[in-house]
Amino acid sequence: MISWDKMCMPKSKGGLGLRKTEATNKAFQYKVAWKVLIGAPSLWIQAMREKYIYNVDFLNYKRRDTDSSVWENILKGRELLKEGLIWKVAKGG
Repeated sequence: MISWDKMCMPKSKGGLGLRKTEATNKAFQYKVAWKVLIGAPSLWIQAMREKYIYNVDFLNYKRRDTDSSVWENILKGRELLKEGLIWKVAKGG
């Protein structure tokens, strides 16, 4: 029997090169949170924005008891986004 940690090691170190599911799931959460933040041209992203943040800023959205579990997981991705965001002040035109 092979441990999951061994399977997730790089092939060069004797593993199978698989990714850990927790890290992959978080990466997808962050990616979707970024798409919601920028308003990516996607029907699903548009639907999420209209359902949950139609009149609220995504980064300041307050969680509600009626939020779906999918939306709650997307909200978890905001914290990493907040750490990496840089505001650029520029002259409008």
